[in-house]
Amino acid sequence: MQISKSKDIAKIQKIRLKTFVETFSFQNTEEDMKNYLEEKFSLEQLTTEVDNPESFFYLLEEDNEVLGYLKLNIGKAQTE
Repeated sequence: MQISKSKDIAKIQKIRLKTFVETFSFQNTEEDMKNYLEEKFSLEQLTTEVDNPESFFYLLEEDNEVLGYLKLNIGKAQTE
C-alpha cells in the first residue's frame, strides 16, 4: 500500500533501519554504521524524503506487520 505521507513515517523508519543494518553491517565498522545512519537515516532526513512530492513510499504489510518497503523517486528526486 502507498503510505499516507507522514502518517506512516515511524513504520518506514523502523523497516528501513532494520533492512539497511541487516544488509550492510557486516561490511562496515560499528562506528561507520552509526555515523552513516545518523546522517542519512535520521528522522529529519526521512521526513524530507517523505514530504517530497516526487518520492513515493510503499509498504508491504501482513497482519499489521511491515515486511518491506519500496521507495520510488521520479523527476528531481532521482539522484542516480
